[in-house]
Amino acid sequence: MSSLRPFFPLLVVAALLPAGPAGATTVRAFVASYGIDANAPGNCTLANPCRTLAAASTVVSAGGEIVILDTAGYGPVTITQALTIEAPAGVYGGVAVAAGSDGIVVNAPGQIVRLVGLTIVGAAGANNGVNVLNAHSVVLRDCTIASMTNGISVTAGDVFLEQSNVTLSTNNDLQLLPTTFSATGTSASAYVLDSVLGRNGNDGIYATDGTAVAVRNSVITGSTSHSIQMTTASSHLSLLSVDTSLLTGSVTGAHILLQSGGVAADLISARIRQSTTQYGATGLELVGGAGSTFAYLDDDTFENHTTGISNAGTVLSYQNNRITATTAISGTALGTATSY
Repeated sequence: MSSLRPFFPLLVVAALLPAGPAGATTVRAFVASYGIDANAPGNCTLANPCRTLAAASTVVSAGGEIVILDTAGYGPVTITQALTIEAPAGVYGGVAVAAGSDGIVVNAPGQIVRLVGLTIVGAAGANNGVNVLNAHSVVLRDCTIASMTNGISVTAGDVFLEQSNVTLSTNNDLQLLPTTFSATGTSASAYVLDSVLGRNGNDGIYATDGTAVAVRNSVITGSTSHSIQMTTASSHLSLLSVDTSLLTGSVTGAHILLQSGGVAADLISARIRQSTTQYGATGLELVGGAGSTFAYLDDDTFENHTTGISNAGTVLSYQNNRITATTAISGTALGTATSY
């Protein structure tokens, strides 16, 4: 009996690790333009790579990675476990998306997925570049997503968009649409850092109930309707932070639209700091009432608008903002935020 004791902790650890696809046996698989998917039974090795991401994903164990070896298109893939897909610097790792299809689907509850250096481009009518159905978090770094209906769509989980471009979406570049809600926090969130969104057919970022969005050192340009639209109507908290970012272009609505259901439970709280909105009808618009829609302004610029700030909520200013508009403020006057 004592001879089994050294192995018992290993068995416990193994039982706690997430399971990979049936038959997955390697922590690292490779794809190449000269690869063939018939190499999958041999684990898509460096010497004998596979051709598509879909084939390589069947042999990688949970927490493993797929490495793209050379410039080519590697096709759509559905990810159901913790996984990294990486195209090294200087290598074009393409994913061409057909009409009616998604590029990369993530359905990996509780797992972390990393996408590095990928270029995802849609044909006319392509659905989502990256569709996050469920995950702990999905990190996109140095990625380009273009010409989709929605660049990135999130139902459940956190998305980190870093040093990436999402443009030319016919609807939204980034959307958060949770269908189930956390009792203690947000159900879907997005963190946009050092990235560019824009030239879309609707909104740069569109977020509904129970979401959190943070934008830092980024540009949202040329949106048709809004740079950022956040709405809530089902008694769930939503949060927005915009920091050192530029929202520019001739939007038909407000660059930042915060729209609550009008009761205290439909709370939206926004913090905008050292950021600029340019051109378009309105810089910032709050809808829904003073008890449910809040914005805190700190060292911001609203310029070349018809209306700088349209306020039907509560806007608190640190008295260090600048507005250049035909009408600086419409609706409720701004209050003063207190520094401690």
